[in-house]
Amino acid sequence: MQDIRALSETVADLVREGSEADLHRMLEQQPAEALADLLEHVDQSTRETLFAALDRPLAGEVAGLLDDTVREALLDDIPAEELAEMVAELEADEALPLLEDADIDTKNAVLDRLSPEDASELRELLGYEEATAGRVMAFGAPAVRDTMTLGEAVGHLREAADELDEVQVVFVVDAVGRLQGYLPLDVLLLRPDSTPVSEAMRRDVTFAYTYEDQEQAAARAQRSHLLAIPVIDSRGILRGQITQDRLREIVEEETSEDMYRLAGLSEDESVYSSFPTSLGKRLPWLYVNLGTAILAAWVISFFEATIEKVAVLAALQSIVAGQGGNAGIQTLTITVRGLALGDLDWRNSRRTFFKELGLGLANGAAVGLAIGLLVWAWRGNPWLGAIIGAAMLLNMLAAALAGFSVPLLLRACKLDPAQASGVFVTTVTDVCGFFFFLGLATLFLPYLQGL
Repeated sequence: MQDIRALSETVADLVREGSEADLHRMLEQQPAEALADLLEHVDQSTRETLFAALDRPLAGEVAGLLDDTVREALLDDIPAEELAEMVAELEADEALPLLEDADIDTKNAVLDRLSPEDASELRELLGYEEATAGRVMAFGAPAVRDTMTLGEAVGHLREAADELDEVQVVFVVDAVGRLQGYLPLDVLLLRPDSTPVSEAMRRDVTFAYTYEDQEQAAARAQRSHLLAIPVIDSRGILRGQITQDRLREIVEEETSEDMYRLAGLSEDESVYSSFPTSLGKRLPWLYVNLGTAILAAWVISFFEATIEKVAVLAALQSIVAGQGGNAGIQTLTITVRGLALGDLDWRNSRRTFFKELGLGLANGAAVGLAIGLLVWAWRGNPWLGAIIGAAMLLNMLAAALAGFSVPLLLRACKLDPAQASGVFVTTVTDVCGFFFFLGLATLFLPYLQGL
């Protein structure tokens, strides 16, 4: 495989020269992963030219590996019959990204052109909610009957090899397909062929329901020892599996999504998004942040007279608010992640709440003491040091309270904690930080004269 930069230069030369045959021949020699990388590193015009030069089956394989934004732009005007050619030779889970964003008429037109079996599998995947285990599973999970021997199980798997997905673990089902357990590969291959599957299998199998959130399924899979997690429906019937590679992708996607949302960004945005798209996704949250900043400024306005008399307060107030914001984001991140992974709910929230409150108190005392001593040494006034130290302690407690409770309240209101919590928490720490510091300074104003 050529270096991506050298490949880009070669492709650019062929496009400029109009050497379609040479371009097609060179592209067909590259693996799909290299072609996807190439398409993401060239301009839009060259990208469209290269994609059109690919045979449709290869184009479908490459499209499934592209960034969502790049793929959507390339497939936007693709006719249904051409899209059907792209997905015809792909597995259902690989073809799914190519159809997810298509309109209903295009989806139906593509599905009508596929074999009944392929169309049925894709319809099933499209029928599950986005970001569920059913939506991301692969069909063809390796499974054997619990009435077989290990020798019969190996023979069955060999006969069904063409229909199987990756064989990382073998699942055991009963006569109607209900999941009963699993067989590690070492057990399947090393135990005597005459051993009954029901005797050799392990029943402590970790599984996910088709309707279950993919992030919770991935978190449970990480805590298990299975290389692939089975996916079952509400009746317990095995529908597919999520392999280790796909589980890693889910963890990466969910981590990026949480990071984006905590920063007030849409998870759909990427470096490939157009300027208008990025502007439209970012500006609303900036307006929301502007509103919270105005609220904080309104609180400060109540203490204008105090600030006029002790100007140094204007320089110190942002320290209290800023440190509170940092502490709040720390608590918020832990809480949001715990909610997303299913580690935190109303049942065990009491213990976590008091732990975070204790951390807020300890951090507030430590940071408050440090800043109090520094300000005392700097300005020579112990009262100013005591005021900023006390304000810091109070704001750290407010930060812990907000960072923990806001995500849980948003979850209870059926809102995404990762999307909206950051704005509320920073608002609380800014408003409380300014109020505590300037309010205490106003109360003890006679002791601050001369600063």
